Amino acid sequence: MTHELLSGIKLVLSDVDGTLVTPTKEVTPEAMAAIDALRAEGILFALASSRPVRGMQKVRDAVQLDTPVSGFNGGRIVSPEGDVLENLRFPETTAAEVVALLAEMGLSAWVFSGDDWFIDNPDGPRVGNETRSIGYDPLIVPAFDAEALAGTNKIVGISMDYPLVERAEAEINARFGTRLSATRSQPFYLDITHYDANKGQVVRRLAQHYGIGTHEIATIGDSDNDVMMFRVSGYSFAMGNGADAVKTEAKDVTLSNKENGFAAAMQRILDTRR
Repeated sequence: MTHELLSGIKLVLSDVDGTLVTPTKEVTPEAMAAIDALRAEGILFALASSRPVRGMQKVRDAVQLDTPVSGFNGGRIVSPEGDVLENLRFPETTAAEVVALLAEMGLSAWVFSGDDWFIDNPDGPRVGNETRSIGYDPLIVPAFDAEALAGTNKIVGISMDYPLVERAEAEINARFGTRLSATRSQPFYLDITHYDANKGQVVRRLAQHYGIGTHEIATIGDSDNDVMMFRVSGYSFAMGNGADAVKTEAKDVTLSNKENGFAAAMQRILDTRR
């Protein structure tokens, strides 16, 4: 059965951080060779990340991406030519409620709108790490006012208290219902987006875009926000560095991103072509 599922794959959708790239945010030669081998077999390759689209440019260039790129977990999708195919935002009043709730619970907040990244505390947790990951600096504001919250695509709640982040996820999903989606992209990051901005929807949109079935798409990721694409796609790989709860949602588990787990998973697909 596994061979049959993998042999019918026409597109691979990959997460970025913790999956395609190493802990130092590099695409290894082995990963690049695997992507080239997929393309040689006529298999499309696409990316979906919690990062802003602008923050994926280095990775896009490295893999020579020729498919739509999905940022903000699918909240903003851009064609290879730069046309915006999807741009899911939430109202300024809702964004203000979320920022206030995060502050009340003791989490820092970042606000993303298109390519702009707003923060109110440059000394807050993970700011330097995020700057290095996405490749550009945030805009520092004294407070998240109407201008900063206009056209919000994503708000991130940040804390190194992992149980607190988990509680905030449950609280926001309970309070905002079908208006917003809150999922953890890392134990310390809570991504809050439009309800329809999730990686499961990315699978559906790519299937429609290319005229293929969702069962013909394979997905690979490491975090809670990857689970929704696992549930929709025909085959799914969890990274070895992922949490146990994420691994149980995938059909297969590969090696970690320190051990070229992405390339190993792609080889499983390629082996069915021989």
